[in-house]
Amino acid sequence: MKQKIWIALIVCILLPASVHATWNIDEPQKEIASVQLEGNIFGRDFELGQATFNNVALTVTSKDKLGYWPASELIIFADITADQKEWLITPASGPDSPHIHMRFTKEAQDFPGTLMYTGEYSMHLLVVKATDESATIRLHVSLPDYKKSYLVGEFVAKRQPQ
Repeated sequence: MKQKIWIALIVCILLPASVHATWNIDEPQKEIASVQLEGNIFGRDFELGQATFNNVALTVTSKDKLGYWPASELIIFADITADQKEWLITPASGPDSPHIHMRFTKEAQDFPGTLMYTGEYSMHLLVVKATDESATIRLHVSLPDYKKSYLVGEFVAKRQPQ
């Protein structure tokens, strides 16, 4: 019995950081596990509803809604259809980092709030596989809001019709 406890403890300690990923504003994870995208956006657990992209932005929307609006949504202004297939951003990356809009809902509000980031966040975005209709993406993003919003994992985004 003691051996099983020690083995379980060792496994928990040695699991890769990608399994235990959370908010890290200093540097995004370079190795992102192939697990469903999850995290926390402005204090609410995030469960992926849909992800779409075009030649301007990647939009990741939560499954749950508050009234008419999605409970949370990230819009990352990066053209994943271009030649660049990987972004590694830190707070020191400068003003050329992709802009991010974070939308979130609050109880008793008629419309979502929006926070916009032009830097001071960390993100690793990797396009694993892309076709004309969809893209498999791995993402770890940590935003500098006081609720320490972050998303990490893998998902498939569908191209928005032009």
